[in-house]
Amino acid sequence: MALPKAKEVVSSNPGVVFSKSYCSYCVSVKKLLTELGASFKAIELDTESFHFLKVMGVRFNQRLLS
Repeated sequence: MALPKAKEVVSSNPGVVFSKSYCSYCVSVKKLLTELGASFKAIELDTESFHFLKVMGVRFNQRLLS
């Protein structure tokens, strides 16, 4: 299931950016984090796993930018 995978990704990384590859806000955040030398994992929701979208909405009660 996607929820265990999402929990594993979040717990095993100092920072996680759930992103869409075409989202300009996401691109800016990833660029800034990289420039700052921050350690993070980017999950590209439009290419890696659509199931993360469902998990993010249920787990964190958040709406995602489309």
